[in-house]
Amino acid sequence: MLRLLLFLGIIIVTNTQGLTNVALNRPAEQSSVGWGGVASRAVDGNTNNRWNGKSCTHTSKTTGNWWKVSLDQEQYVDNVVITNRIDCCSNRIDGAKVYVGSGENWKECGTINYSGSDTIVTYCQKWGSEVKVTNDNSYLTLCEVQVMVREETPSE
Repeated sequence: MLRLLLFLGIIIVTNTQGLTNVALNRPAEQSSVGWGGVASRAVDGNTNNRWNGKSCTHTSKTTGNWWKVSLDQEQYVDNVVITNRIDCCSNRIDGAKVYVGSGENWKECGTINYSGSDTIVTYCQKWGSEVKVTNDNSYLTLCEVQVMVREETPSE
């Protein structure tokens, strides 16, 4: 499937390879809110990765920070794409963990090893009705979280 994107007057053609973002505009919550950075900002469809763009979440500075989104049903999550903040503090995402699951049953997809990229892809290939990102080290700031599922889902 090809998708056309309009960015600053330039048309960009991308191949989404049969993937759909099932987190868009879904209910989201987080452990705390700092500076007005509510959880829903990460699933608003706006990938602006600067704080003044008002599209990034922000928790308070505590340990055990988390953010999660509830999907409309159990899904086979192929990967999770995180748009990281770039105007400040980008390395805070280092060590964050991505999970898929629900309730008390969570399966880890991976740990983020920050390498300077503003887009981080974590492959999951796991079933769940929620996706959670945790960070035990510092603030948790996410500018967009896309939960990607294939159009043709493998059987359980």
